[in-house]
Amino acid sequence: KMNRVLIVTVMLLMSACGSVKTKSTAGADSQDQMLQTTGAAATESQDQLLLATLWFQKSAEMRALCYQCFTSAENALLKNLATAQGDKTPAVVLDIDETVLDNSPFQGWQVLENKSFNDESWTRWVELARAGALPGAVEFTRFADSLGVEVFYVSNRRTTDLAPTIENLKRFGFPGADSSHVLLKESASSKVERRS
Repeated sequence: KMNRVLIVTVMLLMSACGSVKTKSTAGADSQDQMLQTTGAAATESQDQLLLATLWFQKSAEMRALCYQCFTSAENALLKNLATAQGDKTPAVVLDIDETVLDNSPFQGWQVLENKSFNDESWTRWVELARAGALPGAVEFTRFADSLGVEVFYVSNRRTTDLAPTIENLKRFGFPGADSSHVLLKESASSKVERRS
């Protein structure tokens, strides 16, 4: 019975999002007001993001997969440290978006406002520094740090996004949330050099 209620709820949400073409800004909080002022209206529907965003935000499966991934990473780190040779400080290099930080509220805003991705609205979202931490991410990075492993964060966010990105990471207590450990895109989108 619960599954039927969930399916009906999702179908109603899909129907509502697909049929509502006007928006109201009355009573919007500062985040909504900030994001509503950005970009031109999208020509295509953002309904394809609806189910993915709902799954990402509400699914126990998604949370379990995150915890499983970070537990596996802890085990792999211990194994690698046990066989490490040389005198270099060990390091863990992680991506930021959808690896340690959850930007699904931004995607939810895209669905509700029927907006496609654009740099202006993304920058406004990043400047809010309100992305959540993904399940298990803080614990894994603190575990690595407790073993003397440096944690680095690599992203294709622009270097102009450095301050709010660091603020967002610090808010959750991610170790290494500073300009030496957060490596953003200067020109090339490839992260290979930054990871090296």
